[in-house]
Amino acid sequence: MDNSEWRAPSDYERQIMERLLSVEFPGVQELRTQLAGCLVKTSGGYGAVKIQSKCPLAAKVVDRVPVEAVADDADGYGIHYLLHVIDGFAEELEVYTDTLLDIIKTPDPSSLRVHVNSAIDPDLKKRFGIK
Repeated sequence: MDNSEWRAPSDYERQIMERLLSVEFPGVQELRTQLAGCLVKTSGGYGAVKIQSKCPLAAKVVDRVPVEAVADDADGYGIHYLLHVIDGFAEELEVYTDTLLDIIKTPDPSSLRVHVNSAIDPDLKKRFGIK
């Protein structure tokens, strides 16, 4: 049972969110606005958080997880960060490891390799600079 309270994101959580939104994809502008003033609360292990925003602007994303990132842990296995968006609103920052064991060394957000998950047509990919 989760008894955590809503709070402002930590500096590290904010840096992870900013890194995820540092690439262009459909809905990213609205997500940036939503996350600028969001609140979070702990949601499971590895640093995952639920997200709450008062921003009324829905993001027109094309995938429930429009963007994700991965970094290598000290053991060489991946640490994954996924931004979940439901009905146009950021809902959760999911974090998990390839090994499902504890994170050994928390990665620097600048080291995250960001990937856009957009099953969209080539014209939209070109418009948003997605490869």
